[in-house]
Amino acid sequence: MKATISENLRALRAKEKYTIAYVAHQIGLSPRGYAKIENGESKTVSVERLEQLAALYNISLSALLEEKLKTLEPNDKVLNRQLDRLETMMSLMMKEILRIRNNIIND
Repeated sequence: MKATISENLRALRAKEKYTIAYVAHQIGLSPRGYAKIENGESKTVSVERLEQLAALYNISLSALLEEKLKTLEPNDKVLNRQLDRLETMMSLMMKEILRIRNNIIND
């Protein structure tokens, strides 16, 4: 397997602070099996496995295969979804705070 893929996988895992065991579980491998991929000990990796890994890191398969990984910055679509969820949660929390405040004032 190309060293570039191994290096990219290692960099992505470090960036996300994932353990080898976590990544392995997410893609249905043993930790040792995944470690072989990340360490370049595996001679071949299926396209399906690489697609699973790309999906785990929210990057395209072509980005995973790039010689120099340019996609360590968050994917805009993923970041926007996360921001939308955060805004929704904050709105719900503010409503709950106001409800509790009103209950205290009215008691």
